[in-house]
Order: sequence, then C-alpha cells, then structure tokens
Amino acid sequence: MFADMPTLSKEGSVWYVLSMSWIKVWQDWAYYGLIAGGETDGLHNQMLKPGKIDNSDITIQNSKTLLTDTTKGSEWQNLQLKQGLSEGKDFMLVTPEVYKFAVDKYGVVG
Repeated sequence: MFADMPTLSKEGSVWYVLSMSWIKVWQDWAYYGLIAGGETDGLHNQMLKPGKIDNSDITIQNSKTLLTDTTKGSEWQNLQLKQGLSEGKDFMLVTPEVYKFAVDKYGVVG
C-alpha cells in the first residue's frame, strides 16, 4: 500500500494526513499477518486489527470557522493539525489512492 506512493510532493498534488498512531497499529496488524503466513487466528487477528482511521490525536476543531455544505444541508467543523507535529513522527502524508483504500477498508471515525 505505502510502497507505491511517490516520495516527493509536487506543487498542486493532493495528499491526505493519517495519524502515525493509527499507521503503527495498522503496520503491526499487517506485518503480523505476513509473518504468520497470511490469515491469523481469529482472536489475535481481531486484537491487532486497526479499526477505523482516527486522526483525533493530531487534529483540533477550528470553532472559529463553521462551514455549511449547501449540497447536503449539513454543517461541519473544520479540522486543523495541532501545532508542533512532525511528519513521520506524528503523521504521514498519503496519496488519495492510499487514503481511499484505507477508508474503504477500515472506515473513518466521525
């Protein structure tokens, strides 16, 4: 999944943010499956499974800006990254294809 991503971003390219906390749980789960030779026993597999993507440890809600999605009639709050975060330590930038794969497979919290 991550191996096929470009290593440099270019002006105008689109990237998504994933929390390294979630990435590490996913890596433990995915690598355990590889080491175990594919499918793992159900109990251990469920214990390691990463669950929905959760960026709450790296984001804060920006209460100053409330946007309205006029196409759906619903409101949502902007999220912004917390200050002092480091790429590779706190979060990872991923391509839209990787993000879509992760969201389709695991879902997103919130």
